[in-house]
Parts: sequence; C-alpha cells; structure tokens
Amino acid sequence: MVHNDQNIQVRRTWYFLHAVVWVGSPGCWFLFCRHLSTRLSIALWCGLLSWSLGLDFAIGQTTTLDEKNWSHTFDNGDWPNEDVWLGDLTHFNIVQATLPSARGPSALQLNADEAGQSVLFRRQKSAFGTWSLLLEQTFVSSSVNRHHIMLFVDDSVSRDRLNGYGITTGGPAADRTFTLFRMDGGEIFPLLSHPLEVREGVYRVTVTRDETFQWSLKIDDLSSARTPGFGSGTVVEAVDSIHTQARFFGIRFRYTSTRKDATTLDDMTFVHGKVPPSVEIDSEAPFIEGLFYGVTMPDTLFIVVSEDLDQQVILVRSPQSSASASYLSDQLWSVPIAKMSNWNPLSDPLSVERLQDWTGNRALDVEAPPPARFPTSAEIVMTEAMLRPIDDDYDGRPNQSQYLEIWNSTDEWLWVPSLEYHLGWKEDGGASWKETYCISCLRADDFTAHILPPYSFGMVFPEPNDSFLDMSSTRIVNSHPELPLSIPFWRVDGKTMGFRTTENHVVLAVRYGDRLPQVMDSVRLSDVSHHPLLPSTRGIALERLATRPASTQENQRAIIYLDGWNPGHWVSSGHPSGGTPGQRNHTTIHQEDPLKDEWVQLSPDPFTPNQDGVDDILRIQYQLKAPDYLIDTSIFTIQGVPINYLSRGQLAGSHGVLYWKGWTNDGVLVPAGLYLVHVRAYGSTRAKPVSITIPVGVSR
Repeated sequence: MVHNDQNIQVRRTWYFLHAVVWVGSPGCWFLFCRHLSTRLSIALWCGLLSWSLGLDFAIGQTTTLDEKNWSHTFDNGDWPNEDVWLGDLTHFNIVQATLPSARGPSALQLNADEAGQSVLFRRQKSAFGTWSLLLEQTFVSSSVNRHHIMLFVDDSVSRDRLNGYGITTGGPAADRTFTLFRMDGGEIFPLLSHPLEVREGVYRVTVTRDETFQWSLKIDDLSSARTPGFGSGTVVEAVDSIHTQARFFGIRFRYTSTRKDATTLDDMTFVHGKVPPSVEIDSEAPFIEGLFYGVTMPDTLFIVVSEDLDQQVILVRSPQSSASASYLSDQLWSVPIAKMSNWNPLSDPLSVERLQDWTGNRALDVEAPPPARFPTSAEIVMTEAMLRPIDDDYDGRPNQSQYLEIWNSTDEWLWVPSLEYHLGWKEDGGASWKETYCISCLRADDFTAHILPPYSFGMVFPEPNDSFLDMSSTRIVNSHPELPLSIPFWRVDGKTMGFRTTENHVVLAVRYGDRLPQVMDSVRLSDVSHHPLLPSTRGIALERLATRPASTQENQRAIIYLDGWNPGHWVSSGHPSGGTPGQRNHTTIHQEDPLKDEWVQLSPDPFTPNQDGVDDILRIQYQLKAPDYLIDTSIFTIQGVPINYLSRGQLAGSHGVLYWKGWTNDGVLVPAGLYLVHVRAYGSTRAKPVSITIPVGVSR
C-alpha cells in the first residue's frame, strides 16, 4: 500500500507556520510597520494574507503533474479543470465520502446519465512501479456491473485495440474476484486472481511490477460490514514481461441504470519503479518522416511524424511565414497551404518549432525533409519490363521473375500513395486494375505514402503472399543480385504480374484514397521489339530507349522518353543477367556523347595478369551507333591463332564493357607478349556491321 507521507508531513508543517502567521504576527507586524505609513502597512498586510491563502490552497492540492510519480485525493474540488484527467469527465462528481483509511474527506464518485460505460484516464509514462487506490462499490459485481482498472496501456483508454495490463473488479458469480489481466490488441488474457471474493464494500487495491517483471496483487478489505475473510491482504504473484510501453492509466466503468452512481474512488497513487536493463527505453526525439501535398482542393500539406506526439498542435515554419498544423491521427497532421503564405515547396525549407513524444523526448526546431508532390501524367514512366522470365528448377540458375521498372522523370520528390496498373482497357472503357503493396511505405493509420526521389527508379514485382518474407528472399533479387535494395518496391500478390508472352498494353496509375486513378504512363510491350537474331527471348527484358536532349542549358539531368507505344522504341537488354532492374538501362543512348574515332578502347595497355591486384584485367569498352547490334569478341596470338572467345553473338546494346583476365579458353594463363583483340558488331537493323582489331600487350 502506498501513502503520500511526505506530502502529508509538508501539509502539517505548513498548518503550523500558517497558525504562527495569523496568530503571532500582529504584534510583530506593529513593531515592523510603526515606522511606515498606514497605507503602506495595510498593503503589505494584505499581500501577506493573499500569499498565505494562495499557498494554503497549493499545499491542499495533492495532485502532482510528474509523469513518474503522482497521487490524487480529490480534495481540491475542481479536478476536471486541472487538465490532467481525460475521458467522460461529466460522468463524475466530487463528493463528501470519507472512506476507511482515506487521506482526505472527499472522493470521486461515478454519476453517469444512463446505463452504459464511462472512461476516466490520465497520462502515465512508466510501466514499472506501484499502483494503489481505494475503491467502494455498493453492489455485488456481475458481468454487466464491473470495472477495469487499466494499470497502463499504450493508447487512450477509450480505444478498443489496446496493449497493456489491468485489474477487473469482479464479475459474475464464478469470477467474483480481483483479477490481473494482460491486453493484446484489446483481447484480454487473465494472469492471476486474488482469492478474496468481491462483495459490497471498500477495498484498497495495490499492484506492483518490479524490475524482474514480477507482478504482485494485494487486496485489503476495509469494509466494516464484514470481518475480513479468507485471503484479505494476501499478495498473489505472477511474472509477465510482454508489454512495457506505457502512456495512460485509467478505469473503464461498466454499469446498469441502477448502478450508475454506485462506485466511489479515492487516494489514487502511482510511484515509479526501477526499469530493468533488458527493457529498451525510448530515448529518441520524434522527427518528421515526410511532407506531402498536391492532391486536395484547396491544397493541404500533410505531415507524417515518426511517432505519436504528446501535444495537440505543432507549429510549422517557412522562411516567410508560420502556421499551426492540426491533429488528424496519431502520426498524421495537416495544415492548409494557403496559411503558409508565399511558401515555395521547391525552394523554401520547412521546420517545426517543437515535437514531443509520450515518453518526454523533445526535439526543437526540427528540420523537415523536402516535400513530396502528388505526380501528374507522364512524370512517372515505365522503362523496363520482363515478360518471359526463365523459371526452371533444374538449370542451375536462380529462377527469374516478371517485373516492371518505373522512373521519376522529374527533378522533384514525388508522392505515390498507391500504385496500380492494368493490361488494357475494356470495350466499355473500364479496366481491371491490379493492386500493388508497398514494401517500405510510410504509414500513418489510413494514410499511406511512398516517396520517389528525383530521377530515381522503383520496382513492381510479383511474389505470393504466403512465400514473401523480405526483399532478400524474392526471385527478382536472387536473379539480379546487382539490384539496389534502397529503391522503392511495390509487390503484386501472385506468382506473375499477368503479362502475356506476345503483346501487352500496360497502363500505370497513381491513386489517392478512393479517388479516380491518375494515369501516369501507357506502353506497348511486344515480343516483336526483341532482336530478330535472338534464338530465344526467354529471360531477356525489354528496355525502353531514352535520350538526353541535344541542348543541356535548361537541365543537364533531364530525361526525354520516346513514345512507349512504338515497338521500335523498345530493345532487348544486353545485360548478362537478362536485365538491369533498378539501374540505368544497358541500351540507353546519349546523343550528346560524340562517337570516338575508335569505337573500341582497351585499358590498361599493357596489362599484367599476375594476380597482384594491379592491372590484372583488360577492360574492353565499346560504343555503338545503334543499340541492336550483336557482338563477337575474340583474342588471337600475333600469329592469328584464336585462344579465347569472350563473346559470340551477345546482345551489345549501345555501349558496354567486356573483360579479359589473360586466360585462354582452357583456363591457362597466357605468356607475356603481344596479342590481338578482335571485336565485330553485326546484325543491326539500323546500321552497317563494323569490326576492329587492336593489339594489346601482356607483361609480367
């Protein structure tokens, strides 16, 4: 049982000093003030009285605002105005009802309007310590007349899906005991019960959780109507360490119309206990995860914070203005952009004056990330697609997956709430949109967003839900190990994306909530776009041709994509893994890069394949006038004897690099000397075949 003995002793000391001031001070006051004017003496005397009365009221107030240790005797008479308690405050009154062993004459009584449920709760940030209160109920508990004392929970007591711990104040005849329970997502799991039967009377309930996660439950029957029966005062113990995140203490009252005023509370106390080292304590200050705009009329700036905040308003500042953002949900806030006068999202940084979480961590002048804008048509485009992946469990290669690569073609951060696609419009103008699931989206209740940075890639890939664990286990990552995992991913629930092997009309869209989708791009993916000399297109992706503008004055990074419906604007990928998902396309043309006199360059020359880590490998770099060449690369002795075939009919793309380690086809290291590198590109539908032979030296 916990008492606020220190506070009581302070009050007694003050009462003694108070009596000295009122009884003994007139004589001293006369001696002190006889040298002062009468008007000044009266003013000083009134000031002393005001201070005395004010401090007397302050000492009589036994509610402390410390989040770790607090107590309340309800003796101040104006508890709803303290801005401490939350819930159905109009359902409770302060009454004169001194309960046995109570520290004051007043108590809190339930007095609801009608039958139902009432809640009362206050903030509490600790999950270890001792909880104590006096409880009087003038009824025998039942399934419809009983209460839950929420020792601590991770959200408002008025919510349904809570995690934490609590005590029931009885129940029907078979369960008419005080019981400690754990809540998992709102579902109740009993942990232990006190042997004392709950009847009409007054009880002191004391619960403790220590640093070993051991709970103790002690119930003292203080009723004069009956002799303390079996089990009164017994400590019952259990160990449970599931939940350690505390935000609120509170009580849920459940009652019928005849029991709506039959519960009285008093001397509610909590004393913070030691936190075990194994518990991870939240010591990080909150921050802004993302800013989003461009979807509502009039437009609104949405602010997603990293965790729930212990405040009702946050102040957002720009270089020219400031505005208060309003609470929408636990991690989502909003402010009309019209209030941010003269704010330029592309150039003006935003900051937040203060953020504070429920555990007291505070961040001052938080710098917000760049705001992400809802995209418009043609700003997100499709750049690569795998239609016919290789899926063979016995070929010794990782099974491939269908995929679709997307690209942010702007210099702005784009907000993608949800991404969808379909494979052709129906005759009635409708479409069967296929939903994707964002792997690493920001989520704040129903608000979902993924940020696509400027000039960056994203991937749409299929994987069945029952086999998906994380990105590292997916087929697309296993078959393309060079795929960067830092880019955004959207998963399709299934083994395929639904692509047909011959031709597909793919429409890509971004959607916000239940609004109509905003079409971003539409392309024609056809098997006729592949190189005609390929023996098989299986396992080879189609890459969309891209070009840089001839003039780079406006923006050197600007990408202009060609018409995606033209089969001639798609080519076969020349990458050894069959594609370049999440990376620059192997077949990208750069018109501003002039062709060199020699379209093949060797480096280093000479090279030294002696495994010393310096110049061990010959780099054969080429650049072609068209992206649909096939390439042969051979190594000859100076006498013209072939010793190694680096490539035979390989898709070349518009540029690429081949490597020679100084070995023959049989894996034998060649001796020092002069060798010939012969490169031949042929089979292009757009340019003539070309070939070149360049000598290279091998030294030791």
